[in-house]
Amino acid sequence: MLSEYTSPNILLVLGPGSTTQAIARRLGWNKPLMGIACGTPERLYCVQCSSDELARIVSGWSGRVRVFLSPLGRTGFIIGRGTQALKRALKSIEPSSIIIIATRRKMLRTQKLLVDLEDSELARTLSGYKRVVTGYNEFVVRKVEIA
Repeated sequence: MLSEYTSPNILLVLGPGSTTQAIARRLGWNKPLMGIACGTPERLYCVQCSSDELARIVSGWSGRVRVFLSPLGRTGFIIGRGTQALKRALKSIEPSSIIIIATRRKMLRTQKLLVDLEDSELARTLSGYKRVVTGYNEFVVRKVEIA
């Protein structure tokens, strides 16, 4: 699954969580569990990115951007209090560039996903039925709701 996103012209943004941390490890990045990392397969731009850093990198990127988000714990939140740094950058990213990922096991016990954003327009854009990638060529569909 990761191989289709490993082009040098694709900027990867990995949100918090153990699933995205596993992706970071495969890329050779040392991303903390609750941190947000940003880079390409060849270069890590920031780990534990701040809102300003992430917004600057994303808005200045000329290629494609892919944001990987995973529901945190058993809460179902893909964007919330733990992802404050992402909120500003998400405004300049196409919703189709956001990829929700989770293990099959987690999705068996997660029936809906949640977004918690002060920006109601952005929250509406991110809500609705979305694919959640659970493996290579595997996905489930879950409803994303505004918390």
